[in-house]
Formats: sequence, C-alpha cells, structure tokens
Amino acid sequence: VGSNVSGTYTSSDGVIEGSIRNGVFRFQWLERDTGGKGSGRFILAEDGQSFTGNWGYDNNPDTVSSIWVGKRLSRNPNDVVNDPRGGKILNLGDGH
Repeated sequence: VGSNVSGTYTSSDGVIEGSIRNGVFRFQWLERDTGGKGSGRFILAEDGQSFTGNWGYDNNPDTVSSIWVGKRLSRNPNDVVNDPRGGKILNLGDGH
C-alpha cells in the first residue's frame, strides 16, 4: 500500500509530490521560479530518521543526476528549521 506525499521547498519556489511504497519515496519535482523539473527516489531508513537517494531532470525517478542524503530535524511537521545557508529546510515531520 502506498501513501501520497506532497510538499514545498524554498529554493526556486519548489514543489515536490509523489508516493511512498515499501520505504521508497518516488517523486516529481518542479521549481516554479525557474521552470526546472524532474523526478527522484529517496530510500527511507527503517527508523524513519534519514534517507538516501537521487534526483534527476527527467521523468524516470531511477535516473541519477545527483545524490541526496537527509535526516529528520523534527517530528513536528509544523516546525520550521533555519538553513544555515539561508532560507528554510523542508521538514518531513510525521504529524504525531
């Protein structure tokens, strides 16, 4: 059974949406400011605290343009976390 996920990020007014199945988040992304778009795949750690994956500029989430790793900064999806480089970091909270 899959779960739909959507969100936004501050870089280039970005949006991301996709679904999670068996611990893998496959998604499409779009940067509304630049028109950049593509797809990607994140593999979620069993403990739900981090992920590894890739993203690219085409419609195949298995195509690798760049590697991406991340970790959960908060369990509250309403928390906003400051990025030390400026802007805000997308928080993948779990709503609990």
